[in-house]
Amino acid sequence: MAKEKRNPKPSLKRISPKAVVKRKARKRKKANNRWILFARKRSKSLTVHPPVTMATGADQRRGLEVSLGVALKTWGRKALLLLYQDRFSKTHPGMEPYNILMLKAAARFMLKQNKAQADAIQKNEVARFDISALHLLLRFACDFSSGSNRWKDPKTLEGNIEKLKHLRNMEAHWTEEVYSKENLEEKWIELVKAITFVLKHGGLEQWMPIFKENLQLIKQGEIYDGEKVLLQKALQSELRELYRNSRKTTLMPLVWAGRLFRFQHSALQAYITTKFSFSQDRLETFIETNGLLENRGNCQVMVLQGESGTGKTSLLRYFASAWKGEQPCPVSTLNNIDYLMFLDCNAVSNTTFTTSDIIKAIFPVTSSSTDIGSIVEILRQATGRVMFLIDSFDERLDAFQKCFKELQIKFPKAIFLVTTRPHLTPAISNLCDDVPRVFTAHGFNWSSAKACVSKLLLVENKPENPDKLLKILSPHQELVKIPQLLCWCTWLWIEQGNTIFSTRGKIFYSLTDFMIRKLCHISNMRIIAEELPKEGQQWLSVVAEFAYNQAKKGLGSLSKTSEEIKCLEAIAKDLKLKPLEALSSLMQCDSFMSAQGEHVNFQFIHTSHANFLIAYHVFERLRNDKITITSLIKDLQMDREDHLNICG
Repeated sequence: MAKEKRNPKPSLKRISPKAVVKRKARKRKKANNRWILFARKRSKSLTVHPPVTMATGADQRRGLEVSLGVALKTWGRKALLLLYQDRFSKTHPGMEPYNILMLKAAARFMLKQNKAQADAIQKNEVARFDISALHLLLRFACDFSSGSNRWKDPKTLEGNIEKLKHLRNMEAHWTEEVYSKENLEEKWIELVKAITFVLKHGGLEQWMPIFKENLQLIKQGEIYDGEKVLLQKALQSELRELYRNSRKTTLMPLVWAGRLFRFQHSALQAYITTKFSFSQDRLETFIETNGLLENRGNCQVMVLQGESGTGKTSLLRYFASAWKGEQPCPVSTLNNIDYLMFLDCNAVSNTTFTTSDIIKAIFPVTSSSTDIGSIVEILRQATGRVMFLIDSFDERLDAFQKCFKELQIKFPKAIFLVTTRPHLTPAISNLCDDVPRVFTAHGFNWSSAKACVSKLLLVENKPENPDKLLKILSPHQELVKIPQLLCWCTWLWIEQGNTIFSTRGKIFYSLTDFMIRKLCHISNMRIIAEELPKEGQQWLSVVAEFAYNQAKKGLGSLSKTSEEIKCLEAIAKDLKLKPLEALSSLMQCDSFMSAQGEHVNFQFIHTSHANFLIAYHVFERLRNDKITITSLIKDLQMDREDHLNICG
């Protein structure tokens, strides 16, 4: 057999000296690496650290470049968005921005050049409006000057809008060769000045603290982990600023006969501690305002029930105002809350709420350009440091109940405090994952009523003696006991002088007019200004006639299932009013439980208010029909003198 050929031994002549040197170097490197790994395992003290190096000029320039880009895309854009939303709504109420732009030749030309921008504006998708789109809308749809000189002048609002657009265009194209660190520092100063000018001269001064704080955070480079830290600070700052500037804590504007009265003072200034109670083991316990949260026990959900005007909304405003950052906070529970979210259900116009709608209503600035999912995730991670204050749950129960259950699932450790009138407490309790703690608002006693009037007179710088007003109101206990009615009466006293109380009719006419405006929704919109809609006027006439007819038989409580109430509900639907809200606007809705289940009854709020409605019907009959007052009131079972006095 032939012998196998063996591979010849490699000849040293075939390996160059350089290759030998490289081979030995590689062996030494491998040996060193093995030793380093071994040493690291044996002792941390032998860990080989990379050399410490200072940030280079290029790194600093790149960091500032990133900060400028982030600041422009977030807070620069938000400044223009706030200005646009304020100006466009005033300049073209009820109009679509795309239709306004199409009236201008220059705007039409620009829209043709950018189809994506045109699509966003045509669909009015605000979240897609970038700085260029907002510049276009401000220039051609918000009644700003059309002269080019003002748009070039750094001392004008138009000039600073133009500056933000110019900086954004430069940011999209700048290079290291063109913009050094020193140049970028100058651009940062220009950016801050332009944003500040837009807020100050655009009537948006209340937002300046939020912008200033967050721009400083961006400049310091706190934009890591998906800008999570920055967003956390932005959310907290925005909430505190909302409550600090009283945008969500002032007592609501009052509207009577087309007149608008505003009383701008902090809820902390005007709030008076009231009485609340809760039942436990069949024992009713009374507590003060500041002890309500401390008595929630292990319950995540608290339901605050009370009749209209007994102080439920004022309590939520007080909590928001106390949390806003002033120390010391009188409510100890609020010291452990990082995110206190105040939601007025009536502020959400959708027929069905979603979590996104809630976030947008609570965070009007941040949510305009921030992914809603990011906000939800931050709130979810905050777990038990989140609290929702939800007002007027009963007025939007159908629209909100599904979302309320979703909120409990998304934020299982969050605290919820919701307000409702008593007849819907069982329905809301059924929506809770666990049994809620139910508190009841009882309104004012005489001493707290006097303290409230004194405080309101003080904050409005009025020297009137509260005893004089209370003496006039004393025959009408409901005007003294119910905080909201007492506040309205006090403000009428302040605004128009004590002649407003020459007759009870004037008091109740003002209050009735406001209750109809506040509680009756016409085509899903709350009407609180200008002339009372015809639907509201017709509803007042219907209920007044109903009160008159009931007085002939003697006023009493009517079941929700009675033919009379069913008839009123049908009339409310025909007038495009929400039946329960329309009934509750001028009648009291009470509920109680029995062996047969829940019973809901209606009766007129107070005898004195019922007298006013009867007198109102008498007045309408006298004005429209040829009839005498004697024949009208002869069959009435109630006090005729009251009707005559009110008619007079």
